[in-house]
Amino acid sequence: MWMVQNDDGRYLGWSEEFDTFEFMDNNAGYAFNHDNAVHYIRACGGHLVEMVPAKAKVPVNQEEADVLEKAKNPRYRPSVAITSYSNGHGGALQGNDLEDRLIRAYVNGYTVVEPTKYNVKVPHTTDGTYYTKTSAGIGTAYRAANHQETQQFTMAEIKHYGLEDCEREEINTEDSDGVD
Repeated sequence: MWMVQNDDGRYLGWSEEFDTFEFMDNNAGYAFNHDNAVHYIRACGGHLVEMVPAKAKVPVNQEEADVLEKAKNPRYRPSVAITSYSNGHGGALQGNDLEDRLIRAYVNGYTVVEPTKYNVKVPHTTDGTYYTKTSAGIGTAYRAANHQETQQFTMAEIKHYGLEDCEREEINTEDSDGVD
């Protein structure tokens, strides 16, 4: 619902005395749907004021954003696209938190964010050894190559490789240029 407010802070309301809409001194405004509010702005002046603020956008990664865009395609049913993605990414094992979050993103809107990345230390080593991703899974590398993309793990990758208990350092992506 929307209200119409003028520059003096008064809201458009119904005047019984004049049997018309006017800006009221007592802030007793009238609620309109969006189209009617726009009509009265054109007729009476003022600007839109949303009575119920918009819901916060849900942060999603790029892959999830692609799924949400697919869900908007009329060839797909949104629930099928979201549920299929969620189930394929451990959603059912997570109590469907992923599916719930994606449905909220579909309904309320979303913003694409880059996932936080970490360097993961190999436990029980003293020489600065970190894990690295390889074609075979994970391997190790020395700190000298610490900013290489193959050493940057998202939390999903940390969980996938079972490295949750390892010490990790958050990567500052602005400083991560691949050169030490």
